[in-house]
Amino acid sequence: MYGHQDMEVPDCAQPRIAVTLDVSYERHIVHNDPARVLNELAVKQDRLKYLAHVVDGSRGDAGKRAQAEHLLRLEAAAYDWHEDYRPEWRP
Repeated sequence: MYGHQDMEVPDCAQPRIAVTLDVSYERHIVHNDPARVLNELAVKQDRLKYLAHVVDGSRGDAGKRAQAEHLLRLEAAAYDWHEDYRPEWRP
């Protein structure tokens, strides 16, 4: 049961996972499925580790290192609001 009504979130393969007082909260929960979000974070961590490895590698071509550094800056740009963000990380 979602909210005060018996309804399902359209286009959702998930079973009913929560009962709240507001349907918008339920849509948020379904849209931000915790398992999917954790999977996306794990993939992002792997990508960042790989790019950092390429940038820090003593061997390899300079073009690959420059490209990896640029991609790391783009990833970091999403967090320019954070207090730990450094201006030198800007793309």
